[in-house]
Amino acid sequence: MNQTTSPLKQFSMMNSTMLGLLSLQFILGAISNLYVKFPDTADQATLWHTANTNWMTLSHMIVGTVIVVLGLVILVKGIKLKQRMFSPLAIIALVAILVSAVGGEEFVRTQKDAFSLVMAFGFIVAMGLYGRLLAAALVSEARGQ
Repeated sequence: MNQTTSPLKQFSMMNSTMLGLLSLQFILGAISNLYVKFPDTADQATLWHTANTNWMTLSHMIVGTVIVVLGLVILVKGIKLKQRMFSPLAIIALVAILVSAVGGEEFVRTQKDAFSLVMAFGFIVAMGLYGRLLAAALVSEARGQ
């Protein structure tokens, strides 16, 4: 982003990027769900080894880490912009991402499908909120705020 890009435009671009990353994350998660078979064991080392050596699951975890970092950046930027709606939405969206991350970590550790469902719920909440943040930023930008 160059220096002539307005802060609202930067915020819009960050949220657009987040939506793209969340879409990629969904695809990687679906592929992992369909094609990765974890061994039938409770051994943590074996389960984590499986997750870390399979490109689909590893890619899902790496993109998830990038999403968490971008979520933090969006939150900081939203606070700095001092728009009424940005901070609360960015906080809730980041919490949804963190809930998904914890759900994913617990899924690898336990192989319980309920934690996969936690990931899905966190994802859909985050997707909706970042979409709303993008819309609010675009409206503010159009109004010249």
